[in-house]
Amino acid sequence: MSRNSSRPAEYGFDVWGLGAPFEEQRRFLFSEKKNVLFCAGRGTGKTTIGVLRLLLCALDPRCAGQTVGLFAPTYRMLTRIHEPMLEGFLESWERHTGWSLLKSRSRADKIWTLINDCRVMCTSYERSERVRGMSMAAALVDEIEISPDPDYTMGIIAAAVRSTGDVPLQIFVTTTPKGYRGTVRSYLEQVREGNKDFQIITCPTTANPYLPPEFILRLKASLSRALYAQEVEGKILRPSSTVYPEFSRNRHVVPYTYEKGQPYDLAIDWGYSHCSALWCANLTEGGEVDRTVVFDEIIGTDLPEQSFVELIKKKCAALGRDPDLIVGDRAIPRQNQAMIRTF
Repeated sequence: MSRNSSRPAEYGFDVWGLGAPFEEQRRFLFSEKKNVLFCAGRGTGKTTIGVLRLLLCALDPRCAGQTVGLFAPTYRMLTRIHEPMLEGFLESWERHTGWSLLKSRSRADKIWTLINDCRVMCTSYERSERVRGMSMAAALVDEIEISPDPDYTMGIIAAAVRSTGDVPLQIFVTTTPKGYRGTVRSYLEQVREGNKDFQIITCPTTANPYLPPEFILRLKASLSRALYAQEVEGKILRPSSTVYPEFSRNRHVVPYTYEKGQPYDLAIDWGYSHCSALWCANLTEGGEVDRTVVFDEIIGTDLPEQSFVELIKKKCAALGRDPDLIVGDRAIPRQNQAMIRTF
């Protein structure tokens, strides 16, 4: 294929079994930035346009003989959504043109080899470690914010997109934002700092002209105001907007001093590279309305798990009593077990 023949403008989008992309999708498809994030609401065709973008990149002559990666959130999604979608594109091409883009397919290894000998390696975040030591020319990372630790997952993949020579070295990321966190936050910071290699394309659900109006109305009736802004409008919400849409500094930030020996609870997010713990006092006396006040916290970045446990134990000891209640996520059972043994 000539270099231009892999572009959809050469054949039209009917060849892929798709209608014409709308403006935001087109910007994502034709972006030449090294790192492109499609930050969009539900029903905007993120996975569809992402898989097609990777396929077009794989057909680029610069990717001949190279490897590109298709990363899905889970193995089940990979086998039920992403691979059937890739197969559908290739079958549609063959029906419309009379010739195939596919040279071979290894179902066991989940590697699709195209006619230019570019290999599309399909895997999931659950198995992202398998790309350590590999060299890829490009990668699609779909719905990155579903990952338990987006920063860790993206770090592994980004380190593998490093093939030498005249190759794209592009990473295409799609996701619905889950607040000001993870890859969304990282990309936004790069764009704000003027890094020309990074681009964010935002897209609300309403931008998709192919969706029926009742779909939008159903979501509006089903979601809270904050979730609607995030899941439909594709907005990147700060924590105050995500947790408490009615947050007011005047109302919710109050003077408080913890007195040694008072009851308190402990809330812990063990995380992987970002951990946090909150100390919460429950105020039920003095004629006041019952309320909870967060009076202390530990925020850790790349903090060894045992060091984090020791910091929690030390702070609790300084407060003069054990917590009445501990709530910890189940990401790392051994850390919850450490809390059980200690308290």
